[in-house]
This record gives sequence, C-alpha cells and structure tokens, in this order.
Amino acid sequence: MKFETYINEITKALKTGLFTYFAHPDLILTIYESFNNKAEKTARTICELAKKYNTPLEINLNGMTWTLPNRLTYPCEDFWRIAGEIGNEVVIGYDSHYPEFCRETKYLDKALDFVEKYNLKLIKKDKIIQKFIKK
Repeated sequence: MKFETYINEITKALKTGLFTYFAHPDLILTIYESFNNKAEKTARTICELAKKYNTPLEINLNGMTWTLPNRLTYPCEDFWRIAGEIGNEVVIGYDSHYPEFCRETKYLDKALDFVEKYNLKLIKKDKIIQKFIKK
C-alpha cells in the first residue's frame, strides 16, 4: 500500500469520530529497517491526524513480545517520542489473545515507562467510556 493511500484511509476513518482510539498506530513503522526520514514522516503524520481528530493512540502491550529481525521495534520508541512532542492522548491496550497475558506486569510497566519518558497524556478508562457514550 502506498503511503498516500494509507494516510487517506486513516484520515477518512478518524474523521468519522466513530473510533474510541487508534489501535496499533505505530505498527506500520515495522516496514522500515531504521527510523529514517520516511519513518519519521509517517509517525508525524499519524500523530498529527490523531491530534486533529481528537483520537487517542494505543500503546499496544502485545507488540512488546514481538521480535522483528531487521525492522523497527514495536512499539516504536521514536513514534512515542513524537506523540509526546505533539501532545497526543494515549491509552494502553492489551490486545491479548491469551488471558494469562493480562497478568504480565512487565509489559504494562514498560508502557508506563513510555508514558513517563515521553511525557504522554495517558487517559483513564472513564474518559474513554465518556467519549464512546457521547457518540
């Protein structure tokens, strides 16, 4: 998929206001081998769109278990640095296919470290519920 097509699809989706948050926002960056200019442009565009349409970004804990040879890590720290600069709101998601994964606090601790390190705006469950109910 071309970059422009991907961004157009994200824009159409976020414009609807139907989504509680943007899940896996940095997963697309795993197509890159390094955080180069293209990766940075992708990250900035996603974060700016989410900010414009008031949609929180999800830090996905399941991604922290992945190992991707010769690819950017997921979650991508550079993405979250940019999200902090832009002032995006974030949620933490488990996306767990196994209930026992939810008991693994090391991934939650790592996500909370991202929140602190990059000055991210972590929103609480009640705000997410309120956003959903208002629709």
